[in-house]
Amino acid sequence: MSGSNYPTLGTLLLLLDHLSDYITTTIHKTKIKLVKEVAQEMNDKFNSILGNLYNTSAYLALVLDPCYKTRILPDNINEEDLKQMLIDKFNNYQDLEKLFDEDNNDTLEGNKRKSIGLLDHMLQKKKKSNNSQSRNEINEYLIIPLEPSNINPCEWWRNHKLHYPLLSKIARDYIGIPSTSVPSEQAFSKSGELINKRRNRLGDSAIEACMCLNSWIQLFS
Repeated sequence: MSGSNYPTLGTLLLLLDHLSDYITTTIHKTKIKLVKEVAQEMNDKFNSILGNLYNTSAYLALVLDPCYKTRILPDNINEEDLKQMLIDKFNNYQDLEKLFDEDNNDTLEGNKRKSIGLLDHMLQKKKKSNNSQSRNEINEYLIIPLEPSNINPCEWWRNHKLHYPLLSKIARDYIGIPSTSVPSEQAFSKSGELINKRRNRLGDSAIEACMCLNSWIQLFS
């Protein structure tokens, strides 16, 4: 889940579902009082943060992963609801593209707009006729077989962006969202430069002091 070279957000939902099932099973089956109490506390904590974990972005990342789509789902959502979520997002993107096109048209000078008025009218008719075809992107995508689990979803969408022009844009925005902050923390953290093979025995307070001094040196240098 802390990887940075492959999508993780959609997979997170499936792992959370498995974790929830395991904790619940432990609560009901264990006969050890301490284990039951710990599992119950874990379950209470887990339930308190569910709203932040099971969100629209994660669901979209899951359904837009060609290895999962709507065939492998968490327990708290069904196929129709997930598909409707994708349709709603698809419509939002479609509306934004229309607004963008309209803004571009509004920048044309009055005379130029008149001269190409007929062309604009023809293009608008063409767009309307293509709306239903664009909506079929979702059905076509969902009906094709699942891809093997070892493929890179980002590469898959890059290779299929001509066939799914609007869906590929949605996938680009959601599939790459990391499920944890570990990759960004690693990218900006100085701890890797400070703690090396010669300094791996430093205590927590010593490491914290060294990092603090290092930041001060950079500030005043």
